[in-house]
Amino acid sequence: MLLFSRFTRLSGASVRFGNAVRLRIKGPLCVYCGGTANTDEHFPPASLTPNGYLLPACRECNSIAGTTWATDFEERTRHVKAKLRLKYRSHLETPEWSTEEKDELGYNLRKVVELWQTQKTVLNERLAWNAVAYLLSIDHNSVFAETFVEDVFLEKVKKLSLNRQKE
Repeated sequence: MLLFSRFTRLSGASVRFGNAVRLRIKGPLCVYCGGTANTDEHFPPASLTPNGYLLPACRECNSIAGTTWATDFEERTRHVKAKLRLKYRSHLETPEWSTEEKDELGYNLRKVVELWQTQKTVLNERLAWNAVAYLLSIDHNSVFAETFVEDVFLEKVKKLSLNRQKE
């Protein structure tokens, strides 16, 4: 196992913080929502244990995940998505507008409606993101899956692996 300084950002490298060791699983997208990853998510939370993983996450999901929430990845994912639904409920409740309805609006109001519809689409895509499948695709050695998840998750991982091999 290779050890690097705390500022090393190599995929699959172990990162040592004092006596703590966290394995970096690197990917370009947030494990929770599929947005652009721009932070490292400590899983399990650093407040619970010094050892674990550094997963790619967007700032918003990393902040929502917090430091004291679940150590089960799927439960943590459900928590993050529930908080996103709550935060953006007004966007998600926006009705769909037909082209004819939007054409009846003035320019500025039409642009606002179109913006909200675009945001609603993006939010729905984030909420539908399959965190388990993405984590499997970036965890090339299945180290995370074998260490921190329950048998149900491992069965999903095996099933997804078999489906990917068939393709």
